[in-house]
Amino acid sequence: MNLITKIWITLLIAVVLVISIFVSFFLFLGILFVALLTVPYMWYLQWKAKKELEKMNIEYEIIEIKEIEEGKRKKDEYC
Repeated sequence: MNLITKIWITLLIAVVLVISIFVSFFLFLGILFVALLTVPYMWYLQWKAKKELEKMNIEYEIIEIKEIEEGKRKKDEYC
């Protein structure tokens, strides 16, 4: 191959890599931004629901997702 062709291919690969890294970086920042907004809002909703239940004198139990998955596995084992 010609030297100029090798240089153009190298530059093309470098440009594609740089563009993909920037796209990945901004996508990561976008997901991080959404998570930073969503997680505190979820905690606020849990806190608010807990306060409302306490105000109405209703007993409640917080169930973790992990417990649900374990219960599901146990149920599947019996079937």
